[in-house]
Amino acid sequence: MPATQTDAASFSALLKDARITARCEARAYEGNRPTAQIAAEISTAWATLDLSGATWRCETQVVGDTASGGRKIALHFEAGAKAHDNASVGLRLELADWSTKHYLLMPAAVYAGNRFEVSGTWRYEDLSHIGPNRTLGVTPRVPRLNVDQGPSRIQLLSSDMSSPVVAIHSPTLKKGLILMTEDRTALGLTGFDIVENEDRTAATLTIKVPGVREVLRHNGQPSRDRGVSWKPGQSVTLRLVVHVFDCPNVQALYDKLFDARNDLRPEPTRHEEIPFASVWDIQERKNNEQSWVEKYGYYSVGMREVRSQDWQTAWVGGTNTLYPLLASGEVITRRRAMRTFDFMTNGSQQPSGFFRGSFTEGQWDDNGKALLRYSGDSLFFLIKDFLLLEERGGKEAVVDPWRRMTQRVADAFCGLWDKYGQFGHHASALRDEIVIGGSCTASMAPGGLALAAGYFNEPRYLDIAKKAGVHYHDNFVARGITNGGPGDASGCPDSESCAGLLESFATLWEVTGEERWLKAARDVAHQAATWVVNYDFAFPPESTFGKMNMLTNGTVWANIQNKHSAPGICTLSGVPFLKLFRATGDVRYLELIRDIAHAIPQFMSRADRPIVDIRPGQRWPVMPPGWINERVNMSDWEMRDDPKEEIGVGEIFGGSTWSEPAMMLTWTELPGLYAQPDTGVLCALDHVEAKWTKDRTGIEVKNPTKFDASVKMLVETSAQAKGTKLGPLPLVDAPRLSVPAGGVAMWPVKK
Repeated sequence: MPATQTDAASFSALLKDARITARCEARAYEGNRPTAQIAAEISTAWATLDLSGATWRCETQVVGDTASGGRKIALHFEAGAKAHDNASVGLRLELADWSTKHYLLMPAAVYAGNRFEVSGTWRYEDLSHIGPNRTLGVTPRVPRLNVDQGPSRIQLLSSDMSSPVVAIHSPTLKKGLILMTEDRTALGLTGFDIVENEDRTAATLTIKVPGVREVLRHNGQPSRDRGVSWKPGQSVTLRLVVHVFDCPNVQALYDKLFDARNDLRPEPTRHEEIPFASVWDIQERKNNEQSWVEKYGYYSVGMREVRSQDWQTAWVGGTNTLYPLLASGEVITRRRAMRTFDFMTNGSQQPSGFFRGSFTEGQWDDNGKALLRYSGDSLFFLIKDFLLLEERGGKEAVVDPWRRMTQRVADAFCGLWDKYGQFGHHASALRDEIVIGGSCTASMAPGGLALAAGYFNEPRYLDIAKKAGVHYHDNFVARGITNGGPGDASGCPDSESCAGLLESFATLWEVTGEERWLKAARDVAHQAATWVVNYDFAFPPESTFGKMNMLTNGTVWANIQNKHSAPGICTLSGVPFLKLFRATGDVRYLELIRDIAHAIPQFMSRADRPIVDIRPGQRWPVMPPGWINERVNMSDWEMRDDPKEEIGVGEIFGGSTWSEPAMMLTWTELPGLYAQPDTGVLCALDHVEAKWTKDRTGIEVKNPTKFDASVKMLVETSAQAKGTKLGPLPLVDAPRLSVPAGGVAMWPVKK
C-alpha cells in the first residue's frame, strides 16, 4: 500500500514517547571513509535527500503490528535522476535522553554497551594485579562504548551478531527500545552504527544499507566494506520491527526481546542430514580410535596438535565429555571413561583442592593459579557420573579416591565463599585465595554444590550453593552481564557462563523446589537466547559452507571476542531449556533447544559428506568422519592477507573440537522427539519427521535420511510434565523408536 502522512507521523510519535527522533539519511564514501551525509526528519509520507546533487526519495510505511506488539515499518528508498557511485542509505535515530547508564544490547556482540575496562590480554599471568574485588575487563579490539573520555562508537555488520537487533534500556525514562531488521537487503549486509556525543548526553543509532564499517573492522584490520554505485531509479526497502515499551529494568528488556526474537524470522528451513543415534556411533568410534590416550588413560579434546587440544579437565572436554561416554557408550568406552577418574586422581588437583586445567606429554600445567571454570564444571559432572554409576552398578561402582577428590573440590569452593562471598575467576593453586575476581567462570559450581549436598549428605554445600546463586543472579544476571566462561576471552561477556548459570539455577530449582530458582532460570534463559542465531545466514555461494548449504539457525555464538557462531553450546546439551518448557508450558523453550540440537549434526564431517579446509598447506585439509569444528564463520573476523592464515566467511579450519562432546551430550540428555497428546505439542529435535495420527493415538515417524535412526522418545501429558522433574540424569535410559533409513515407524500413544 502507498505511504501516507499518517504512517510517518505515527512512527515518529511512537519514537518520541522515548525521546527519539527518526530521520532518513544518505551517506557518501571515498572507499569506506565518509565524505558527506544528509538526513531528513521522518514526519511526512516522504522525504527527499540531496547529497551533492545525488538525490533519493524516502517513503515511510507502517505495515502492521506483530503478535508481540511491535510496529512493522518499511522505508523505501529510490535514487533520483542523478545517482551516487559510493553511498549508503538508512534510518537514523537520535536519542536525546542518553547517559552512560543506558544499557545497549546487540546480540552476541555488545552487552551493556561493552562499556568495560580493557584488561590488556587474556593471558592471566599478566592479570594478577586485578585482585579479587575488581571486575575482570575485556580484551583489546572488542568494539565498545568508551569507558573514558574521547570518541565513543561501535560499528558492526549484521553478520557480526547472532541476530540483526539493537535493544536499549533507558533507566531514566524506564523505557525500552527494540529495533529489529533483516540481516541483508538486495544491496548487501545491513550495517549498525552507534555513536555518543562528547559528554554522553546524546547518541545516534544508524541502520545502513549496505553496511559500511568506516576505516576498521572489529578485529583491527582495515575495513573492506564499500557503499554501492547507485543507478537512477534504483531502489531498496529497509524493513523493520520497532518496539517502544515500558521497561523498568534490564531483565524486562531481555524478557521483551525473548517475546519478539522471531518477529521477522521466516519459518526456519530443516535439513534432515543424519539422526542423532548414527551421529553417536560415528563419534564414539572416533573417540576410541583417535582421542583415547592409552599411555595415560584419558580422552583428549582433539588431535593433541597443541596443548589446548590434549587433555583439558573440563570446559571443552574432560569431565564434560566423560558423562556422555559413561551414559551412552559401549563397554570399552565406559571402562576407559572410568580409567580417566584414576588419571585425574593422580596429579590433577592442586594443593588448594582445585583442578589444574590441562595436561600434555606427561606434564600438568601449573602456573600457580586455577581457572575456576575447570573446577566448577568438573564438580557438576563428577557428581552426575557417580550418580549414574551407582544407579547402574551400586555404591561399589564408585571408589573412595574418586569421592575424596570430588569432595575436596566442593570444600575448596566453600572455603572461597566463606572468605570472599564469591568464587572469583582464578584461585591460588596453594590455598583458598582468589587471585582474580569479578566473573562468572565458576557458573556451574552452584549446581555442582547442590548435587554434592545430596550425594555427600552435606547441608553446608546446599547453603553455599543457594548463596552463590543469589550472588550470580543479583550481581551479573540482573545487570545483563555474564562473563568469564571461556578461558581465552578474559572478562568478555559470553554465552558459556550464561548456559552454566542456567544449569545451576535449574538444578537448584529441582533440588529445592523453590520457585525463585525457576524464575532465575527463566531470567538467564532469556539472556542465553540472545547468543543463538535465529535465522539462516546466506554464506557466499563459492564458500565451503555455501556449497554445502549449511544452515545457521540454532548455532550459538561463544563470546564478544571470538566472532563466530558454533555448533552447540560450549560444552553442554542445553537440557535446562527442556526443563523450563516442562515446568512452564512455554513452548518457546522447547523450540529453542530444538533449533540448537538440530543444527549440530550437519556440521559433522562424514565419509559421504566430508568437510574441507580449502586453505593451502593445511594439516587436515579434509576432516575425518566424526570431527565437528567450532567455526561457523558468518563474520569476517578471521580474514587476513595471508591465505594460509585467513579463514573467510563460510570457511573453516580442519580440526576436532568441543562441539563433538556438545553433540554427545545432546544425544545423551535430550529427546529426539517430544510429544504431549493432550495439548498436541509435537517437536522433533532429531533428524526425523513426525506427525500425529488423526485421533492422537499414535505418532508416525519418518526417517528421510540414509542412516538408521533410534529416536529417544519423551511422550507425556502436560500434567505429567509439570508434575515430575527430569533430575540430574535426564533421559539416559529413555525408550527409543527404531526407524530404518528411508523408512517409517509408528509410536503408539496411550490414552
